[in-house]
Amino acid sequence: MLLLDRIQHQAHAVDSLRAAWERGRLAHAYLFWGPEGVGKMRTAQAVSQMVLCTASAPPCGECRACGKAVRFTHPDQILVAPPPREGADAWHKALEAYGQDSYHCWQAPPNASIGIERIRGLKTESSMARVEKGNRMVIIREAERMTPEAAQAALKLIEEPGDGTYLVLTSRDPERLLPTILSRCQRLRFRPLPRAFLEERLAEHDVPARMLAALAQGSLSRALAMLEEDVVALRDQTIALFAPGLRSPAEVRAHLPRGRAWDAARAQISVDLLMMWYEDLLLLRHGLPEDLVTHADRLNDLRLRAQDISLPEIRRRCDIVEELLQAIRQNVGPLLALETALLRLNRLAGEEDLF
Repeated sequence: MLLLDRIQHQAHAVDSLRAAWERGRLAHAYLFWGPEGVGKMRTAQAVSQMVLCTASAPPCGECRACGKAVRFTHPDQILVAPPPREGADAWHKALEAYGQDSYHCWQAPPNASIGIERIRGLKTESSMARVEKGNRMVIIREAERMTPEAAQAALKLIEEPGDGTYLVLTSRDPERLLPTILSRCQRLRFRPLPRAFLEERLAEHDVPARMLAALAQGSLSRALAMLEEDVVALRDQTIALFAPGLRSPAEVRAHLPRGRAWDAARAQISVDLLMMWYEDLLLLRHGLPEDLVTHADRLNDLRLRAQDISLPEIRRRCDIVEELLQAIRQNVGPLLALETALLRLNRLAGEEDLF
């Protein structure tokens, strides 16, 4: 299996790597940057096949070295990544699943980091003789999660990797990396995946593929992670929550969700769903084709609502909902921000009120 041929919708990165390899000018350090779940790690594996393949015309995708690169079992392939919460067993299971399933998405805990000890270990491994003849491949996944001390320690290896050692760093947020690391890596940008591609992947499951694909914002890993959530129920609850008709601050407070039903993470998804709902209303108000509607399972509701709501009102609601999300990102309590937004939506607070 030749991985480079299987990377989809990242033609710029793939073509650049293939051209560099064919000219014998593959860089010794790359930074693959872009959203999560768009193919950065798969492409790093493809580079592993390039540099570790033992065929006369590498990469062949067929030799033992190419197979090991796919399964992360090659002794001269070193992977550094934020550790899973469950420990070493979970790490090995994640690697095994990633090697067996082309569309498996491997996510680390949100607060996991790459510490100085792991980078010191990497430097020690990199200084040792290779187990097999040929090159060495080092992948640092989510490199922005290196602690400041770890990043400084990694810089020396990136500056002087040694003959036959190749590095790929992946990152969702390259601005969090040291400027000196950025300057020493050749950067390749990975873009969000097309919505149609995500819909195709999601169509294998009993879910509203169009809605989830839109909500995923170009990330396959985000789309697949949402399969475990009842997004339809959350969407319906959100629409009901933001429906007009509350007539007093007391009614607003009684209408608020309880407990953890409205935390920051849930608020983010809910706001995204609501903004997609308003986009559908705008689409219908402007007379665009109904087959473009994201919430296609509620098309009749959208038609009725579009007859009653004006374009200025849709824009007003979008502004308030965007300010709600911005307030939460600025650490305003999610329930307090929601209460303020509902008061404004129902014209129970002045439009000049700010979060």
